[in-house]
Amino acid sequence: MPQTLQTLDWIFLAGFFALVSGAGIFVSKYVKRTDDFFKGGGAIPWWMAGISCYVGYTSAFVFVVYGQMAYKHGLVALCAMPCGFFGFAFSAVFLAKRWRKAGILTPVEYLEMRYNNVIRQVFAIGTIPYRIIDDSLKVLALSILLSLVTGLSINWMVGIAGLLVLVYCTTGGLLSVVVTDTLQFLVMLAVVVWLFIAALASTHAPEFASSVNTGSAWSGLWASLRAQDNEVHFFASAATGGNITLSFWMILVLVVALSTNMWWSLIQRYLCVKSDHDAPKVAWTLAWLNVAMAILILVPVFIGRRLLPGQDDAESKSIYVRLCMLLLPSGTLGLVVAAMFAATTTSLAAEYTVLGSVMAHDIYRRMIHPQGSDGHYLTVARVCTGLTALVAISVCMIVLNSGATLFTWMAKATGLFLPPMAVPFIGGILWQKPSARAAIITYLVGLATAILLFGAEMLFQFKATLTPIVPALASFMERSPWVRFWEFHTFQVTTLAGFAVTISAFIASGHLCRPPADENARREALFQRLRGV
Repeated sequence: MPQTLQTLDWIFLAGFFALVSGAGIFVSKYVKRTDDFFKGGGAIPWWMAGISCYVGYTSAFVFVVYGQMAYKHGLVALCAMPCGFFGFAFSAVFLAKRWRKAGILTPVEYLEMRYNNVIRQVFAIGTIPYRIIDDSLKVLALSILLSLVTGLSINWMVGIAGLLVLVYCTTGGLLSVVVTDTLQFLVMLAVVVWLFIAALASTHAPEFASSVNTGSAWSGLWASLRAQDNEVHFFASAATGGNITLSFWMILVLVVALSTNMWWSLIQRYLCVKSDHDAPKVAWTLAWLNVAMAILILVPVFIGRRLLPGQDDAESKSIYVRLCMLLLPSGTLGLVVAAMFAATTTSLAAEYTVLGSVMAHDIYRRMIHPQGSDGHYLTVARVCTGLTALVAISVCMIVLNSGATLFTWMAKATGLFLPPMAVPFIGGILWQKPSARAAIITYLVGLATAILLFGAEMLFQFKATLTPIVPALASFMERSPWVRFWEFHTFQVTTLAGFAVTISAFIASGHLCRPPADENARREALFQRLRGV
C-alpha cells in the first residue's frame, strides 16, 4: 500500500468531512433552546448516548499510546486499556441514576445545589485548564498519525483537525454530537474489525508461523501476544528490571475510575437520556464496549510485532496505521484516516460542547450577565464552545514549539491535581453530610499536597543537576531506602498519598464542619430528589 494518501483515499476523506459537517448543520435546525444544546432535549436513546460517549472516550490517543504499548510490551497493554471498565461499572451501579435524578443542566450545576455558588465557580474554573490540556494531547496524537499519511507538517494537521470540530460542535450542540458520533462509530468499527480479521488471517501464512518457531497458526498467535524476550511482566520487580506491580495495577484502576467519573461528557450523557432507568444502561454500554474494542484494536498490534519487527520509538507510535498500510487493500487508507478523525474529533467535540456549556451557563450567566434571554445564552454557548476549541489548538501549537518535555510535565501535574477536584465532586453526590466548608478545606488540603508531591517528583527529575549544588541532599537521596523506594514507585506513592490525604481531609472535615441553615435546606432538597422522594 502507498505510504501517502492517493486519489481514492482523498475521496473517502472528503465524504467523511461532508457527512460530519452535513449532519451537524442538519441537526442544528432542531436546536432552539439551551436545553436542546446542552442536553439534546432529554430525549436521546440510551444506546446512542452510550455509543456517543464511547467514541468520545476513544481518540487517536488510544491508537498511538496503547498501540505503541502493545507493540513494545505485549499483553500489558491489554490489561491497561480496558481499565475504564471498572470506572464505568462503578458509575452504572452507584452514580448514573443519581446524576439523572439531580435535575441539572450542566455537570457542575449540581455543586451549587450540593454546596454553594463559591464551590461551583471554583470547580468550574479550576477544571477547565485540566480538560483543555487533555484535549490538546488528543489533537497532538491525531496530528502525528495524519502527518505520516499526508506528508503535511504536524502544525497544519493540528489546525485542520481542530477546525473540523468547530463546524458541527458550535451548530448542533450535544444533539449534533450524539448523531454524528453514531455515524462515526460505524466508520471506526468497520476499520477496526476489518484489520482484526486481516491480522488473524495473516497468522495462517507459513512465513508467520516460521517467524515464531511454531507450525501452528494459533500457537503462533499466542507467541505474538507474549512480551518479546519476556522483558515486561505483569508483576515485575526491581530485580527483573520493571516496576509493574500489583500496587501499580490497583492504583491505575483507582485513577482511571475516578477520572472517568469526573468526565463531564459522561455525566452529560446521563442527563440527555429519556429516563432515570436509561442512565445506567449508558454506563454499561461504555463498560463493555471498552473491553470489546480493546481486544479488537490491540490484537492486530500484537500480531504486528512479528509482521513489522524492529520498529523504533517514533515508528511504533504509528504502528496501527502502518499495519493498515500492510494488511488492508490499496485505496482504504483514507477510510483509516477517516476513522482516526472520527474517534478524535468526536471526543474533542464532546469535550468542547460541555466546556462551552459550563463557561456559558456556570460562569457567564452566573457571574457576568444573569438577565439575558435564552437565545442570548445559546449564542454565548456556541461562542464559548468555539473559543474552547481555539484555545486547545493554541495550547497544542505551543507544546509543539516548546518540546515534548513541557507537555509531559503538564500531564503529570494534571494527574497529581485530580484528587482535590474529584473527591469533593464525586464524594458529595454519594455522602450527604459534608458541607461547603468541608469541600473547600478538602480542596485546599488536596491542592497543597499535590504541590508538595509535584515538587518532590521534580527533585528526582533534576537529581543529577542538584548533586554539585546541594551535595548533602543528593547524598541523602542516594542512601535512603525510602527515597529509593519512592523513586522506583513514583506513580504509586504520589497518587496514593494524594488520594489518602484528600479523602482523609474530606471525611474529617465532613464530620466536623456544620453547614448553615440555607445550605442544609438545599442539600436536603437535592438528596430527596436523588432518593426519589
